[in-house]
Amino acid sequence: MTRLTARDWSVEWMTGAGTRLGLLDPQDLTGFAYTREAYDVGSWSLTLPASHRACAHLSAPGARILVTEPDGRRFSGPVTRAEYSESPDDGRQWTFTGASDAQALADMVLTPRRWEAYGSPPDSETWTGRRASLMAQVWECAGFPGVTCDTQGTDAILTVDWQTCLEGMQSLANRQIAFGANWSAASGTVAWLRAGSDLTGSVTLGMDTGALTSLTVRDTRPAVTRIIARSQSTGGGSDARTYTEVTPSAGASLETAWSARVEEVCDLENGETPESRAAKEISGAVSGMTSATGGLASDILLDGVLEGDTIAVRTIDGRLLPAQVTSVSTGFGDGPVRTATLGDWSAGDSRVMLALAQRDAMRAVRRIDHRTWTGTTATTTSTTTTSTTEASA
Repeated sequence: MTRLTARDWSVEWMTGAGTRLGLLDPQDLTGFAYTREAYDVGSWSLTLPASHRACAHLSAPGARILVTEPDGRRFSGPVTRAEYSESPDDGRQWTFTGASDAQALADMVLTPRRWEAYGSPPDSETWTGRRASLMAQVWECAGFPGVTCDTQGTDAILTVDWQTCLEGMQSLANRQIAFGANWSAASGTVAWLRAGSDLTGSVTLGMDTGALTSLTVRDTRPAVTRIIARSQSTGGGSDARTYTEVTPSAGASLETAWSARVEEVCDLENGETPESRAAKEISGAVSGMTSATGGLASDILLDGVLEGDTIAVRTIDGRLLPAQVTSVSTGFGDGPVRTATLGDWSAGDSRVMLALAQRDAMRAVRRIDHRTWTGTTATTTSTTTTSTTEASA
């Protein structure tokens, strides 16, 4: 562990083309904070007096920042909002809000690869393959071809139905492969994929060691232990719905341990089987049962620990829990102040929870809507089907 001060960080402002224009002084960092994310777009904010030389540049379209951390890692991204204000207490100031360069994923729509082959835009398409390979294809749709990863991960299925590239990337990541993008002088903005490392044997954080200033651990009942998979087929002028109940071995173990049977009805996506969907849902339930949020000591550098890595957390009662580092936020007051989010990557992020809820709602609408495309004009006809286990004419 290394003791740090604000002078160990370098924060520059740049044009949209990557021309580096200036460097913030250490005292300017009192109004700066940023968050690195393993499975989402990072964010940052900066407040400066209106007289600061950087304000004219950062308020221009396309402006961006570049942060170089004490270990050489970089964080970069565009300004998404510039706000000028005046008040008796704060005087005249600018507040700049921005995102990491992974914002490209949220800006771009994930479209079917075989658009031209259809002759008209299809409503959806199913991609299958190794997880990292599919994530690289999502990056390509966002304008970053040729992204590679040090591992291919497990087999995965992605239903491409005109969601954002970020939604597609998050559904594939599955807490296995982190993603992001940052600027470099040699190559401009570079997108990357990275499998998290298991550091539970070498890195342990706890209140007793001084590495954590606060720790909150949440143990929750499983959200689901078995699923009822619902699928629908259409043919011969009739619709048929099939319901299949699946309880994976992990789900059965949870039911025994908690004396609880928790069911969930799931609509299968294209290419999914009841068994693969059950394994996915139960795996998510297990990883979400224990989560932790910890405040890092203000001047501690976690040497070699990156977002997406799994470390050990020692609780007050002596338990050693594996916890994935899903985000690290850094701010500057009298010195660097950092907070790490561990465990369930969506537990403390209302933005992600809202986005996932909106995605699920839109997919539910798509399942009951039939779209007929003519050229670039879409006609939507709502249809209603009767839920039944038998075919209905």
